[in-house]
Amino acid sequence: MNKPRGKGSRRYVLIAMVLIVTGVVMIAVTTSQSVRVPVVVVATIAFGLLFLIVSIVKASKHAAKKTSTAIEEICAQHGLVHHRMTKHDDKDAIFAPFKHLDQLRTGSKGLVWIAADPAGETPLTLLQHTYVVSTGQSAMQVVHTLAAMPCPTTWPLLKLTPENLGHRIADMLGKGDLKLESDEFNKRWFVKADDEDFAALVLSPEMQEWLVDAPKWATFHLGHGQLVCAAKKGFKPEALPELIELCNGFANLIAPELQAWVATA
Repeated sequence: MNKPRGKGSRRYVLIAMVLIVTGVVMIAVTTSQSVRVPVVVVATIAFGLLFLIVSIVKASKHAAKKTSTAIEEICAQHGLVHHRMTKHDDKDAIFAPFKHLDQLRTGSKGLVWIAADPAGETPLTLLQHTYVVSTGQSAMQVVHTLAAMPCPTTWPLLKLTPENLGHRIADMLGKGDLKLESDEFNKRWFVKADDEDFAALVLSPEMQEWLVDAPKWATFHLGHGQLVCAAKKGFKPEALPELIELCNGFANLIAPELQAWVATA
């Protein structure tokens, strides 16, 4: 019978903790009688610490493997093949369609995994990207998860990010973004557009209404041949369908006639 994953690792950690506590108790007893600590006590504590470190590493590997397997299963349900990056992969080539996304600061170096349909029948790509921000005294890992699909290369840049204090100050200084019919939408989103006419066509009243209720973590990007829905966070495997549905929902609300859109001189 297969044991539940993680149960064995928890048992190893418990044994290590018992060894360490036993060693500490033995020290307390012996030092109350003599200044010298028996070698066996030191050895017990050292072995316990080593055992604890090994157990933690093993538990971490089990958790990572379990998460990776769960992601693979979710991707397979959507017709995608999950691939975790290795040192043998040509990351620059794999990352090329997304190199224009400035929030992915380290470019291809930060690519962790990607999921796509090798046959090209499912026009969807998922990927996770990470990089580390250091303040000198501490370091923080920044994670982005993306869902993307191809769009016409003639489409100009259009970027939607949640409205923040900096954007509101820019508005008061007359350097704000594109404003549309919906006040709720304008309060919710900051619109950066290379072509305002194109942006107004994409952001129809129906699209504006839909975006007002979009998750707070979402950002949307059009341009460079890619439609991208991004989140500045990692996703549990069971939550990935929400990101996929959001990307599909955004794409489905774009008027079909815009597929042939070309900028006028």
